[in-house]
Amino acid sequence: GHLFLLLAVCFSFAPLGAGNLVFHEYYQQKDKELTKMMGTPVYGESDVDPLWQSPEDIDAWYGEVKDFWTDINPSIGGMIEEGGWENSRAMAKSMLGPQPYPYDTLNPEGQYTEATVQAFFPVEEAYDLICLQWTASYLADADLLVALTKFRKALKPHGLIFIKDSILKGGVQAQKVDKRIMRPHSLYEALLRKVGLHLVKKAEHGLQPEAHTNRMGMYLAGKHPVSTITTEDGEEIPLMGVDSESGEHFYSMKGMWAEELKKKQWNKHVKEYWDQREAKVNNPEIAGIDLEESAQFLEDQFAPGQRFKRRGLDLGAGVGRVAQGVLLKYVYTVDLVDQGAHFLREARNRLSSRNTNGQYVQAAVQDVDIPKGHYDLICIQYTALYLSDEDLLKVLKNAVPGLKEGGIVFFKDNLPMNPDKFQVNRDSAFNIFRMEQHYRWLFREAGLQISKESPQLQWLEGANPIRMFALRPEEYYQPPAGDDEDN
Repeated sequence: GHLFLLLAVCFSFAPLGAGNLVFHEYYQQKDKELTKMMGTPVYGESDVDPLWQSPEDIDAWYGEVKDFWTDINPSIGGMIEEGGWENSRAMAKSMLGPQPYPYDTLNPEGQYTEATVQAFFPVEEAYDLICLQWTASYLADADLLVALTKFRKALKPHGLIFIKDSILKGGVQAQKVDKRIMRPHSLYEALLRKVGLHLVKKAEHGLQPEAHTNRMGMYLAGKHPVSTITTEDGEEIPLMGVDSESGEHFYSMKGMWAEELKKKQWNKHVKEYWDQREAKVNNPEIAGIDLEESAQFLEDQFAPGQRFKRRGLDLGAGVGRVAQGVLLKYVYTVDLVDQGAHFLREARNRLSSRNTNGQYVQAAVQDVDIPKGHYDLICIQYTALYLSDEDLLKVLKNAVPGLKEGGIVFFKDNLPMNPDKFQVNRDSAFNIFRMEQHYRWLFREAGLQISKESPQLQWLEGANPIRMFALRPEEYYQPPAGDDEDN
């Protein structure tokens, strides 16, 4: 596993206070704060919180909350039974801070700031996780919106805000219950949306005995909307993943692409990496078994005796390893596409005597023009992992009209170690191992049907699994007579 530094800030039961503002000016002031932070007004006439009747009313309530938590027992045991009466900040330090206890290694670099939630201004893009547990219920809607806006700016690109608090079981409006504001799910979700936060996950639970406790709502929200795909069975599944090097979690694949591509890191680093690589076969210890199983997979896809009539296209061809060891067994001529000139020179040297009519095209695979109805076999092997979803979908859609009737796309690539999360790697350029269901969705979006599939059976122990697909355009697709050789 990978260890990574999780910077988190947690607000719980903080003393709160509101300014002595005229009631309507209170909301005007909050709107100015939000407009300054977000660049657009948030409040309208219908948004004024119905819980408060006057400025004195809201100030008095905050005063009661402050008095209540000034006197409350801060120890964990005291929340259930009587115990020591210590300052809540001291309790936090004893739990997490540098103290002469076993806890001293949990949060050695943590900072302990005594401030109201309203007065705390965190550093922008500093935190992976911001926790508001049993805090939101002690903030009026206006102050909660301002707080969420500040904390949204304090999140790292893939950071999350966690809210846990007592909730109402139904309705759309909040209620004051003793010293707390209780809100329904719908209101929490609306407040998150208002400040540009996207709900990643929500849940609720109750404590025992339920008859004497409130339901608890939990919400995870981030800057990016959750990415989902729909399976062939109609099930909607999220596209979430992890960085194999840093352990960073991506709750949104669209958000991951937006951040990586915005910084122009992904395509730039991929090109730089391969420009610096020597033009030779990588991983020779497994290259042989890789080619052997690819060739075996394609054996039943073409009728014997017609090889001299067939033409193939290798997208991301490198030095021509797959063209030489697999494709030229089934087609007479292969056109090779790669953005590395030195790779294509080596490929030409390897294949010159066997591929006299083949073309060697220096281009990114997503930018190459594929002639219509020109190929019997288009190969995309260990290429998709270097492409964004947008570019991969473009490649697949371009391949469809490039096939002759009866032609296929041969697709082979890595799958993640965890079948439910995509895997971002930074060891050989930037690359991504997608979930199998994600590939299936991309194929359908491109108008391709799977006519055959199989895993790579012989492989390095402990390595990521590999899967192969034979894809045909929907207009020519016929379901196989029997079951796949592996599912």
